[in-house]
Amino acid sequence: MSYCSPHPDRLIGLALLPMRNPEAALAELERALKLGFRGGCIPCTAPGERPYHDRTYDKIWALAQEARFPLSLHIFTSAHAGTTGLEAADPITAYASAPVIVQVTLADLICQGVADRFPDLKFVSVEFNTGWIANWLERLDHAFYRARASAPAELDLTPSEYWRRQFYATFEDDRNGILTREAIGVDTLMWGNDFPHHDSVWPHSQQVLDEIYEGVSDEVRETTTVTNVSRLYGIGVPGVAAAANAWGGTGLSAPS
Repeated sequence: MSYCSPHPDRLIGLALLPMRNPEAALAELERALKLGFRGGCIPCTAPGERPYHDRTYDKIWALAQEARFPLSLHIFTSAHAGTTGLEAADPITAYASAPVIVQVTLADLICQGVADRFPDLKFVSVEFNTGWIANWLERLDHAFYRARASAPAELDLTPSEYWRRQFYATFEDDRNGILTREAIGVDTLMWGNDFPHHDSVWPHSQQVLDEIYEGVSDEVRETTTVTNVSRLYGIGVPGVAAAANAWGGTGLSAPS
């Protein structure tokens, strides 16, 4: 947080939660909130013996929901070394096939009840891009219809409806996601330039944005580059940064 502290209205730190140990992850979440973090990162693949729908994580989900603390799943982050399924692949295959990794996790969060039990909890798929999401949501809805008994009976929305209510996805240079934005949900898409990683579109960000949004309205461009992320993390909202930094005195507490 020392890096972010000079500009808390613009720089939003994300805390890393050690999900292999749910008790330690809960303690770290509490600590992060007291330090003023406004979001966190969890592995994009859950521990193999304990998927994210396991009730062991419920205290973490409950506190993150209560604190309005979005949880990001970043590309190639695994709870265990060697569990993404792409370790043996060459770099081209691994990079191109990466969305498969997060699809499994997102389907678990949606179709096994986490999103339903915690309706205000937000998740962010980070750097997997977005061009695959429209087709994946269509298939997920179809699979949900075909195998409804495989999901908890209390789920009362389709997977795509849970997605549009609680999930986000980031992209850098992915025009296909913008072209299928209505099927994905315009309010779920967030652009980033990934500086300073090699995926970064900087210093050509504006040129890349012009290419991505060619023929697309300025309203959609504003929504997906500014509005969505601002709403999610309270950027530019008066008092949000101060409230986050004073979390320890807000009365929020870990669920018993």
